Amino acid sequence: MHREARGVSATPEADHLAAFRAAMTAGRPADILQTAEAVIVTATDPAVVVEAVSARAEVLAQLGLSADAFRLLRSTRDQELAAGRPGEAAKLKLAEAALDMVAGDVEMAKTALIEAANDFDSAGQAANQIRTQLELAAAFSMTSEPDHVRQILIGCLAAAQQLGDPEALAQVRHQEGCFLAVTRGDPVPSFEDGLLSADRSASPGVQVQLRADLAGAIAGQDPGRAVSLVTKAEDIASALADLTAGVTALATAAQGWWAIGRADDGLRCSEQALGRLREADAWPMFARLAAATADVCTATGRLDEAQRYVGQAVAAGEQVGGPAGAANVMVVIGQAAWQRGDRPRAQQAYRDAVSRLQAAWLPVPPQLLAALNDPGRPTRSGS
Repeated sequence: MHREARGVSATPEADHLAAFRAAMTAGRPADILQTAEAVIVTATDPAVVVEAVSARAEVLAQLGLSADAFRLLRSTRDQELAAGRPGEAAKLKLAEAALDMVAGDVEMAKTALIEAANDFDSAGQAANQIRTQLELAAAFSMTSEPDHVRQILIGCLAAAQQLGDPEALAQVRHQEGCFLAVTRGDPVPSFEDGLLSADRSASPGVQVQLRADLAGAIAGQDPGRAVSLVTKAEDIASALADLTAGVTALATAAQGWWAIGRADDGLRCSEQALGRLREADAWPMFARLAAATADVCTATGRLDEAQRYVGQAVAAGEQVGGPAGAANVMVVIGQAAWQRGDRPRAQQAYRDAVSRLQAAWLPVPPQLLAALNDPGRPTRSGS
């Protein structure tokens, strides 16, 4: 959600916006709430207001005030619709869907995504409508409904081809290829076509993603080309000046290195991204990336390195949210372990999260307690 402030002038509105985005980068909940409210009151750009409302709602949900978060999103969406801005209303529905996902309510998330797609359609924003439908397809994948996924992907492909937007087409081909890989199909044609579209686009992010996708799919048959693809992906990512875009692309390139069996290169790439986040004091993103790196290290038997990254992730979580922030990190680690089929490690991580909350005399959310018996249950510590 963070975007670097750019081109702001020395006005109260600009000062509030700069303070808000700095608080977002650092992940300070109290400051995000305060600065978001100032932006909501002073900003004249509806897109900026929607950004601040979405951030404020996310923090409210993290603090256990989900009802307030949903109320804020829905009331603001009503205002945007009344003002004739369905595109901004759609963004608020996307934020609502994200909160539904965090709460583990995939069905409500699907409903919100459908409404967001309809809003983008009303706004004439076909590319955003396609991207939202791709999120809907991912939600149907979570509930093991491949026929729905297939139907949505077919529609998205036709829409992207008709639109002629290479970035949207690349994103569709990415998800199509991932779906084929999971369902034992051949993802290579989708990834090849997606890469051609990505390179016609102006989006470095999709150029990196499709190279990582294709490299992983062909590593067994053409290891030399796979290495070249990920090398180029890392070069593209390293050149990005924007913090969020650059780190996200570097993390994707690191996944590409791991996928082709080059673990040392994957760690080197991850370290580059973590270094950027450390320099920017972007501790929430740092914690998530360090936790993801720890999980990959665990999955590949590099247990000493995994423990080191867990320690870094927990320290970053504590810096942002104290014991509750550290517990959130352990929940993320538990969810990642479950997703790769390691139930014992998932339960161990959830027990660690519960212990940290109890030691700090903080309440343990019912979802987290339930996850000890059902490690696949979506949860968070509620901080």
